[in-house]
Amino acid sequence: MKTQKIFSKEMIKDWSLYEQQLKNYPTVSQMFGSILEKWVSALDNPFSILWFRQLFENKLDYLDNLLTSLHEKNTSIINDKIVKELINEKSIKEENLIDKVVSLNGELLTYKYLTDKFSKVEPLESYGDFVCNDAIIVSVKSKTIADYNCFLIGEYIHGLLYLKDYALLKNYEFFIEEIDGISYSFRKRILKFIKNDFVKLINGLPEPMNEYDYKSLIKCYNYDGPLTVTADKFICNNQKKWSLFLLIKTKPSK
Repeated sequence: MKTQKIFSKEMIKDWSLYEQQLKNYPTVSQMFGSILEKWVSALDNPFSILWFRQLFENKLDYLDNLLTSLHEKNTSIINDKIVKELINEKSIKEENLIDKVVSLNGELLTYKYLTDKFSKVEPLESYGDFVCNDAIIVSVKSKTIADYNCFLIGEYIHGLLYLKDYALLKNYEFFIEEIDGISYSFRKRILKFIKNDFVKLINGLPEPMNEYDYKSLIKCYNYDGPLTVTADKFICNNQKKWSLFLLIKTKPSK
């Protein structure tokens, strides 16, 4: 996970930064511009959301082309369904919007598929997502991967790589393993730890002298409930590594 673009916390809250980039994607700007501006104002770190990362990596062409194609087929369906869904999103938080963007990408691709198969596709607000040829109701369900919480945490970390305060993380590759399940409350505490104390803990780990020098550091935090973190920094195969083991009651995650 590496990126060349690094921003201060003040810069990522400045809408003009994103507004300039959006000029490269006119359809996205037209349909989602005001929504993205609202997200920038509300989010701690917009780069935890896939669309913002793709915007600055110049990889948002697929979305712009897809929206343009679908809008040409039906000028109202994007506004009546997709844009309306985003406007009505109640919780503007990183973890919720990561979910939302994954879900909406699935809906847009499904809609494209349906328009290739049916002469008429209209949005539904209940009992499904689309109705095809006034007869077939289609409900879109995203298939959640088994370790989705690990994926979401990884997305959140990926977003931090764009911030100067977390530049240390760019020196490492990450592997996240879910050992015994991650509940919603556990995930919430993990994200707060990553935001507030992750880098400080890594910086506080004692430097190993050799491959046999293996020291553990145990920290206890409270983020609306206890979280225990056991941390190690060590040398393996001439590479410097660290390992964090996070525990909430009897639910561990490494």
